[in-house]
Amino acid sequence: VDVVKQRMQLYGSQFTNVRNVVSSIIQKEGIGTFYASYPTTLIMNVPFISAHFVTYEFLKKYLESFTGESTYVDKSSPIIHMVAGAGAGALGGLVSNPFDVIKTRIQTDALPVKMRSLFGAFRHILAI
Repeated sequence: VDVVKQRMQLYGSQFTNVRNVVSSIIQKEGIGTFYASYPTTLIMNVPFISAHFVTYEFLKKYLESFTGESTYVDKSSPIIHMVAGAGAGALGGLVSNPFDVIKTRIQTDALPVKMRSLFGAFRHILAI
């Protein structure tokens, strides 16, 4: 589904509906194109979740100690959770963004089969 969405969002996209995108991809590139970015998506989520989890817990405890609030989750202020979540999301996005760029290139470019991997797309991006 993400491949279809990415292809339709491209500037100047020739596709007007989902059926056009799906049939064009199957005919020209094969059904494997829908799954080409799956390994990159998995690899991208590991640093995001790791950075998000660690940063959220650190910021929450720091803000609780700074404000003198309880360290129990159900006693923390919603503001502390929002600030910790925003900081954690920002750092997680920063860490995972290069992988997201590669994933998007794999999904939107009609790359040769040898470049439809994490490292192949990375080399292709560096060559541009």
